[in-house]
Amino acid sequence: MAIYALYVFNRHCECIYHTSWRRGTVGNGTGGGSAAASAAATSGQNSLDAEATGDPDLAAAVAEDAKLVYGVVFSLRNMVSKLAPRKDAEGFQSYRAGAYRLHFFETPSGMRLVMTTDPASE
Repeated sequence: MAIYALYVFNRHCECIYHTSWRRGTVGNGTGGGSAAASAAATSGQNSLDAEATGDPDLAAAVAEDAKLVYGVVFSLRNMVSKLAPRKDAEGFQSYRAGAYRLHFFETPSGMRLVMTTDPASE
């Protein structure tokens, strides 16, 4: 299983940690995200490193990607909770797109872990 990125959000929906790993060959660029975020992903930098290096474009791109990821998770959680037959249903744990699989886990304390992996992983 190849892991592409890991995001950790606190209970206030703020991204407190992010790291990306190399995806291999980029190919036609359908992986999504911005060019600066792709550069961070191929270099193995995390968001804290991007801010520490003083590159405002890279830090902004990482922050933008974190907001988009959380927006997807938030929207899917709401949609699944409305479509679930029981109120105590667990919700979604992962979904697969063409270029990645997104895994979601929420701790009892409200921390949310989001990981993107290769689509073949379970």
